[in-house]
Amino acid sequence: MALSHHTFCLPNGLRLVVTPMPGRYSVTVAVFLGVGSRYEDDKRAGSSHLLEHMLFKGTARRPTAESISETIESVGGSMNASTDKEVTLFWAKVSCDEIALAIDLLADMLQHSLIDATEVRKEKRVVGEELGMIMDSPQDQIHTLIEETIWPGHALGRDVAGTRESVARLTRAGLLRFRDAHYTPRSTVVSVAGDVEPGRVRELVEEGFGSWSGQPAPPYLPGAYPADRPRVALVRRDTEQANLCLAVRGLSHHDPRRYALDLLNSILGGSMSSRLFVEVRERRGLVYDIHSYTDRLDDTGVLVVYAGMDPGAGPVVAREILDALRRLRDEPVSDHDLARAKSQYRGRLLLGLEDTSSVASWCGAQQLLLKQISTVDSILEEVNAVTAGDLQALAGELFRDEYLRLAVIGPYDDDRLFSELLHLA
Repeated sequence: MALSHHTFCLPNGLRLVVTPMPGRYSVTVAVFLGVGSRYEDDKRAGSSHLLEHMLFKGTARRPTAESISETIESVGGSMNASTDKEVTLFWAKVSCDEIALAIDLLADMLQHSLIDATEVRKEKRVVGEELGMIMDSPQDQIHTLIEETIWPGHALGRDVAGTRESVARLTRAGLLRFRDAHYTPRSTVVSVAGDVEPGRVRELVEEGFGSWSGQPAPPYLPGAYPADRPRVALVRRDTEQANLCLAVRGLSHHDPRRYALDLLNSILGGSMSSRLFVEVRERRGLVYDIHSYTDRLDDTGVLVVYAGMDPGAGPVVAREILDALRRLRDEPVSDHDLARAKSQYRGRLLLGLEDTSSVASWCGAQQLLLKQISTVDSILEEVNAVTAGDLQALAGELFRDEYLRLAVIGPYDDDRLFSELLHLA
């Protein structure tokens, strides 16, 4: 599959990626900024997330939240944003003939937002409610708890939105300083996908973003996955369902074995045909939901298995997950399982690149995080080259006792119920 992209670099350092998709009715403009929660110290925790919210509250030309939403909705378009540990993303999707409007709106928001003090106070309350909602939902809270267990006292171990206490301390002046330091053209990628002409897109982006200036953004706080004794974090909650996450070390964005880890994840718990789902849910009926996922960062990574079950089944489910990890470490996967995982990877990759928003996101994220965009064919070539021996060797490196971390939320009084199980030797 050929996705032909064109890359440009503006004089101010902003990078532009344009991916023409002839015949599409829509165009997506995605702005990726290399900033997220891991760039915040404890005093500023939640700044990236709150600032993302504030950019929708008004600019000098569009002074209210309503005027921003009306701008995009008046042409039938949509827009949104998200904040993660390393990336903040703003995007707009419109019909192809409205691309100038989308670029102008995003450029206006990123460079000329008012960050009004009254709106800051109001939005801090909204974020506080958002954090409270997470705490009221064990299915959501468990994912923050496992990160706290891996990286205690570190930015990577906090919720991306911060804490209620840290958000309450944030001020307009502090947000402006954070924006000026981190919202810079040199740490920004604009990715555009749709039935567009690259030269015309470049003109529009230069018009909207060309006068933007700023120094290189400060670096993030380093945070390698620590090798230590196995750790268990237990939060007692009188819930009808227990939730747990069991984690091991993963890989960074840059590790050439990342595709091998994706295949391991697929075999372990990445689909409804995975080993954990088939054995623990379908055959034994021990859980309502069980799945695994990987999270890659610039300098580290993690593989996590999540499960939700009746509290009485918690220790049994934890043992089943450890057995599945042990099996991948000690036994080569079959030719059938490896072929199925590769076929699954190929299908998901191709199906994930059908519309303009997914293509803009795919190209923009690669350009920001990897500073290059791999072709679909080159990725599939690397995936197809992975052997069963590669998977077993990687599992042997990552699935080790010193990397085991377990987070549990449920009606349990003593973490020894789980800590005694937590070993792979």
